[in-house]
Amino acid sequence: MINSATESHSGDYSCMGRRGYNFTGWTDKPKATLKAETRIIPAGGSVTLTCSVEGSTGWTFFWYEYGKYYYVVGSSGNTEPDGSIRVSEGGKYNCRGKRGDPGFYSEYSEYVTIQKTVSKPTVVLNPGSSLKEDKVNLVCRIQEGSYWTYEWRKNNLNYYQTSKIITADSGDYSCKGTTPNKPSLILQPNWSQIYSGEKVTLR
Repeated sequence: MINSATESHSGDYSCMGRRGYNFTGWTDKPKATLKAETRIIPAGGSVTLTCSVEGSTGWTFFWYEYGKYYYVVGSSGNTEPDGSIRVSEGGKYNCRGKRGDPGFYSEYSEYVTIQKTVSKPTVVLNPGSSLKEDKVNLVCRIQEGSYWTYEWRKNNLNYYQTSKIITADSGDYSCKGTTPNKPSLILQPNWSQIYSGEKVTLR
C-alpha cells in the first residue's frame, strides 16, 4: 500500500475489487471522448472538435487525422491544452489525452468523420472558343482542392468523364466532381510507445 506517493512510485497502475468470493475485473485505461458540434463543414467554414477524458482534469490533448499527427494552428505541434480545436478540412479525426511527466496516456478516442461542403462546379466556355464556331470547348471548374474526377451529363444523360469536352452538339450540359477519400493508417496493437525489437502491424 502506498500511503504517500513520490516520484519513485511513477508508473501505470490498475486495480480490482473483491467482496467475499466475488472479484471485479481489472480497471482499464481511461478513454478519450471526441465530440463534434456538427459533422458537415459548410462551404468556407469550420467546425469545433472537443476532446475530453471523463472524470478527471489536467489533461493535454493530442490530435490525429487519419492516424497521423494533426498540426494544431497556434500550438507547438499537435497538442491543445483546452481540448477544443477548429478544423476546416474534411477527414477522420481522433484524439487522446496525456497527463503528468513523463506522461500517462489515455486510450485513443473513436474516430469522428467530418465532411466538407464544397462549392458547386461551374461550366465555363474555354478562352479562345466562340459560340459562332462549329465546336466549343467547355471546362468544368471546382474552386476547392484538386484530384477531382469529373463527370459530364448532356440533357441529363451520362456523357463523358473528363474535365474538358469539345462538342458541336446543342443541349443542356452539366458536370460534377468527386474526390476519393484519403487512406487511413491504423497501428495494431494501439500502443502509445514502441521500443526497439517490438513488432507492430500497419493497416
